[in-house]
Amino acid sequence: MREKVYLAGTDDVIYIMESLEKELGELGYDVIWFHKRFPINGSDTMDNCLKNVKKSSRFILVLNKRYGLPSRNRKVSITEEEFLTAYNNEKFILIFIHQETEAHSKIYRRLKKQGINITENNKNEYGFKADIELFEFFDRIQHMEKEGKLDIKWRELFSSIRDIVKQIKLKWGTDAKNIMGKNNLGDLIKKLLKDLGADIIDQSDVDSLIDNNPEIKREIRHMALIFGIHAGRETVASQDIELAVNIYIGTKAEKLKNILLKIQIGKINEIKDDTELIK
Repeated sequence: MREKVYLAGTDDVIYIMESLEKELGELGYDVIWFHKRFPINGSDTMDNCLKNVKKSSRFILVLNKRYGLPSRNRKVSITEEEFLTAYNNEKFILIFIHQETEAHSKIYRRLKKQGINITENNKNEYGFKADIELFEFFDRIQHMEKEGKLDIKWRELFSSIRDIVKQIKLKWGTDAKNIMGKNNLGDLIKKLLKDLGADIIDQSDVDSLIDNNPEIKREIRHMALIFGIHAGRETVASQDIELAVNIYIGTKAEKLKNILLKIQIGKINEIKDDTELIK
């Protein structure tokens, strides 16, 4: 079964969604978005949107100039509610904002801090083309918190579809997907833990470790991505993953070994309690 990617945005990015559907399909993903190939499983379209966000493992948000129609469930737009659903369900998220809109959002924030009231009625006086509420939405994204700390999501600027596709291939490219597969990652973890003096480990134990603690994969992927970027590569390479795993295991070996021990003695219900230990 192909991994699902949910595309979120408003009508002013339909041309981007159409191109992304094609590009992501070629990378091996199954694409879901509001205007095409959107599964309808009932009469409530909004609920259906959110169900499909939850069913997808990845989420791409594209911001141009429109904030979007209001959602029935919250005092936010449909697009923002889709984003919040993806965020709260810990999906892999990529955010793209048009470079002019991002530049204008910085000016808007500075003017707002000076006490200047900018609305939809007077925004043209300041040269703003995007919805004012879109600036507010983008500001909320940049100041999201988790457990009292800023939880800033990766954001990229774009001026054309090529900019978006390049970043998606860099972060979610086929090579990176294959390298980060459970078996490949599990083999590396198993070898490194043995080298660090862990007891005999079955592959099924390592698979359980990865399945029950998705944060492991997220942190390793993030580190590998940084290594790849610094090396000037277009996609994450196997050496980036191996280096990231070495660093990750080296700093958290004892905690991981304790979780593996619980797996081996059958205390599966206690594993989730250890998730915080390895973050």
